[in-house]
Amino acid sequence: MAKIRSLLVLVFCLAQLNAISKPNVRIEHQTSLVKVYAIVRSYYTLDQINDILDNPKVDGITYYIGWSKLNPSLNTYNFSLLNSVLDAVAKKGKKVNFAVLPGRWSPKWLLGNQQSVMSWKQSDNYVEDGRQTPATAPIPWNANYIDKYFTFLSALYNDIKPYSSVLNSIAITGGSNTNGIEADLIGTDDELKRIGFTNDRYTANWQKIISEYVTVFKGFTFTFAIHNLYGSKHTGAISETLTTWVNQQYPGKIKFAAYAFTDDSWFNKGNQYADLVLSQSPSNIVLQSIKIYSKPGRQSGSFKAMMNKANQIKPAWLEIWAEDVKAGLLNF
Repeated sequence: MAKIRSLLVLVFCLAQLNAISKPNVRIEHQTSLVKVYAIVRSYYTLDQINDILDNPKVDGITYYIGWSKLNPSLNTYNFSLLNSVLDAVAKKGKKVNFAVLPGRWSPKWLLGNQQSVMSWKQSDNYVEDGRQTPATAPIPWNANYIDKYFTFLSALYNDIKPYSSVLNSIAITGGSNTNGIEADLIGTDDELKRIGFTNDRYTANWQKIISEYVTVFKGFTFTFAIHNLYGSKHTGAISETLTTWVNQQYPGKIKFAAYAFTDDSWFNKGNQYADLVLSQSPSNIVLQSIKIYSKPGRQSGSFKAMMNKANQIKPAWLEIWAEDVKAGLLNF
């Protein structure tokens, strides 16, 4: 009996020693708790999209395609590429967040004289090559632009209506110039003055576009991307007005998106931009990674910090760039 007792004590001591030798063990693969959608741009092939969809840690894709690709000439529509992507996602049993991008991807046939377009120097080192290039887009409140865009939206609805079970959300786009999807306006202060920008005019135009989306795309869930940059001025007033108005007019229909989500310490409560979404219920917000973490020269380790931060915030879902999925950053 004494020998058995001694043996039990020895086993207990060894177990305690083993626990002490491995303090605070973390299982890294458990950090991907939030729903994850991979951002896929329209130049991705179906094979590449299927490879991304085959990743078990991806719940679906966020698909971006320029308006010009879907509406190449006046009253002519080509939805074949979009339909093939939606079909591919449906076969995988996953979901799509869809956004058509106007702004600098508006059809060339729409662009008129200087009075109907705005110009700026485009530069993006987060998800593009960082080179500065001249860019033009329709003035977001130009009457002809709005008329043609709304006509296109009706045609788009007729095409995607059969895919309602595949579409997780539709992004409300059309009120800005760079990608048409965020509530900002990029350009010099002189250019904003030339085109007649005011807070009220800009806000009213977004309200008109939001109402059109909700009316045309009946039964869908929407996202609306806030921002706070207009020329050289940072202000949360426009997005604050719009989020309040949306919650009053369309409660529960529209989630608010922040497309500059990052592991950097500035994205926290108390920051003007971050507060535009963090002031909302977590289930009513969407976060999108501000950058492609796998680009050369970047620290991929901070991708884990970004994922952990998203898990703490608990948004409805998180959007990361497909390049990071292909690079294996989710495989931790």
